[in-house]
Amino acid sequence: MTHLMTEQTSSQSKLHAARSLLFGTAVGDALGVPFEFMERGSFAVDGMTGWGTHHQPPGTWSDDTSLTLALADALSGGRCDIRRAARNFIAWRAEGAWTADGTVFDIGIATDAAISRLMDGRDPSAAGGRDIRDNGNGSLMRIAVQ
Repeated sequence: MTHLMTEQTSSQSKLHAARSLLFGTAVGDALGVPFEFMERGSFAVDGMTGWGTHHQPPGTWSDDTSLTLALADALSGGRCDIRRAARNFIAWRAEGAWTADGTVFDIGIATDAAISRLMDGRDPSAAGGRDIRDNGNGSLMRIAVQ
């Protein structure tokens, strides 16, 4: 019985950590969206604001969080379902899934190209760019370490 309770507590703790990570990602991203692409030191973040670079209301997260949520969904079965991730990424771009308001307002060049290849039927394991310049940093924003 004690072992079962320990497993339940551990499972609940992992779920809490995952939720906290995703909420933190969305909040941090939303704090930064109004200032995206601005020169370092040219602004100060002192609360949730909006209407900056992308003219989005306060609290709006970017493609970085949307794609993080889409990836988290593909990982939710306990393993990485690459085909589910591909479907989720396509749904994000085509339908605004995982966005704050159903609208995609920005997409990185490398991400756009990879999702286009997915939409054309390319296998997800081969949809990424192969050129030395196909190395956007969006994937770095979707990494979390426990």
